[in-house]
Amino acid sequence: MIQIAICDDDFQVCSQLEDYIRRWKEGRRLEVEIFNTGKEFEEALKERHYDLIFLDIVMRDRNGIELGRFIREELGNDTSMIVYMSAYGDEYALDLFLTRAFDCFCVLCLC
Repeated sequence: MIQIAICDDDFQVCSQLEDYIRRWKEGRRLEVEIFNTGKEFEEALKERHYDLIFLDIVMRDRNGIELGRFIREELGNDTSMIVYMSAYGDEYALDLFLTRAFDCFCVLCLC
């Protein structure tokens, strides 16, 4: 079973991405969990492993890059694929390499 997490403080982005994943899901065994705050997601990470993580870079309560560092450095998790999402373009590009992101895309592309 593939475990997928979506962490974004924009409910519409989470809902739309979850919908895309569920349409792609047909015939695949996967589970999607949504988090609307970085703190909530950080607590879940202490208890659960996710194979694929869609992570917003700029959230009200926690920076997604900080969460990426938490995943890689504090949890020692080098296996989860992290896909960063942002409406801020290339502003954070250099920081993303430090957390060994799988990919990064602009949230505006989802609309």
